Amino acid sequence: MAKYEGFPITSYYFKVLIGGQELGFKEVSGLKATIEFEEVRPGGDREEAPKIIKKMNFEKVSLKKGLVKGSSMSVDVFDIFNLKFNIHAAGQKLNYEDVIITLMSGDDKDLFSWVLHEAYPLSWEVSGFDAMKNEIALETLELNYKRLEIVQH
Repeated sequence: MAKYEGFPITSYYFKVLIGGQELGFKEVSGLKATIEFEEVRPGGDREEAPKIIKKMNFEKVSLKKGLVKGSSMSVDVFDIFNLKFNIHAAGQKLNYEDVIITLMSGDDKDLFSWVLHEAYPLSWEVSGFDAMKNEIALETLELNYKRLEIVQH
């Protein structure tokens, strides 16, 4: 990492592992955590009450991928999570999986990783079709997760 210290890191080269399986995505967004605080006022008045962390909230992470014949996200990803789209979906046992998003250097070195522990899918969508545009059809997967770990390599 010494070679890259002090320089901004580009965001176009990354990899995503879901349940240990590497999958290609066009875009990753939503890596965000917000902290809720609670003020603690021990006896007596103070001008500034100390704050303690009440709760950590994580945004949904979106993964976008071009729709490819023979390699649908609904097949590749949902098999990992044991999720089947059908009328009998209620009551299915869902697998929680770790998702690792790694930002990489141009010479294939891992720079930063975000580990989404116990991730699970919230939604899946195929982009709209428009006969007046010449755009790639995209699949979008939104994930929630229970804990975030940030690793600097």
